[in-house]
Amino acid sequence: MPNRTGNCVMAALGLWLAAAATPGLAQQPRCGDLANAFGPYDYNDPENRKLFGGGGDSHLSIVERAHLTAFEALTRTDFDTMGSIDYTLRAFPNHPRALFLLIRFDRKMNGKLPIPPRNADGTSWPGTVDCYFERAMRFAPKDPIVRQLLGVYLHWNGRYEEALAAYAQATELGLKSAELYYNIGLAHYELKQYP
Repeated sequence: MPNRTGNCVMAALGLWLAAAATPGLAQQPRCGDLANAFGPYDYNDPENRKLFGGGGDSHLSIVERAHLTAFEALTRTDFDTMGSIDYTLRAFPNHPRALFLLIRFDRKMNGKLPIPPRNADGTSWPGTVDCYFERAMRFAPKDPIVRQLLGVYLHWNGRYEEALAAYAQATELGLKSAELYYNIGLAHYELKQYP
């Protein structure tokens, strides 16, 4: 007869380790498949900036023009704004302007984002900021800007220890920026960790 207590303890330990593997994120039950009708493309890949089809467009310019530029001012707080952010992050999961726009939109909406559209496979998933970052890190695990922006999101939401962990990951991935070091200092200040 199997030991149920031992199995439950091992299952709980496995779930805890999976959640601990991504500091700053509570693992979502399903953050969606990365498959998409258009993309996913890596924002940092120069191939996605090349013109194609004899026209003056690249994959990136098409998405930014149609789904990002008009919404960056955040003058509208409706489903169209969320839909455009969602589309951009489905096509380019590690798009830094779109991730920062998502953070700003979440803040403007007091953490109550409109529900995103369905996945390409017909299922829906929790459209949380944490989930978009989980997808970005799954798609581009070595992109330090994604970790820096995750840190900004966590920092703005008072999750300073988690923000410091995300900032540390950004530095470990090779990011060196005055803004990053400034944010690290601010997080330490909020935690009263100063000499």
